[in-house]
Amino acid sequence: MCTYTNVAVDNLVEGFVVAGVTPLRVGFGTKVKASLAEYSLEYHLDKHPLKPKVDRLVEEQKSLEKRRAQLEKKVAGVQKDGKAGALDRLERMRSALVVVEKQAMSVKSKLYAMHQGMLRDIASAADVVSAIVSFSVDGWNWNRSARLVSPRRVWRSTCSTSRSCFWTRHRCRRSLRR
Repeated sequence: MCTYTNVAVDNLVEGFVVAGVTPLRVGFGTKVKASLAEYSLEYHLDKHPLKPKVDRLVEEQKSLEKRRAQLEKKVAGVQKDGKAGALDRLERMRSALVVVEKQAMSVKSKLYAMHQGMLRDIASAADVVSAIVSFSVDGWNWNRSARLVSPRRVWRSTCSTSRSCFWTRHRCRRSLRR
């Protein structure tokens, strides 16, 4: 379910909890009521079993980025010097730089895959996903065309004429795709 304010989303989540439905609250951590923190996406990501592995990969990514920056600085220094015999050294440093960049790309793709798996696990455990209409999570921008995942069905509305029917389960005049 989507709405236009954080307060309205919090009210929806509270209603779902009272009704016995398992909600997932997507939004900014500072905008979520403290009493609803356990239903937020951030909370579930922090408690996910893959979180320690993700943290280790993030540290490895930072380390590789630091190493890459150091190598680039050294390559620039050797190029400026232009000493005889430096071509061999420069070639080895460039090769090392390529290896570090490949390692960084590998870590980045592993992080992405883990993060997507975590999101899939969390979303499939929820009965309903609640969010404001436009928000950003970890740099990913979601808007009115965002797909909301439910273990039962994925609903995506193509109706943009009526706010009241946009994320509801009834059929509007235009169409709802299953």
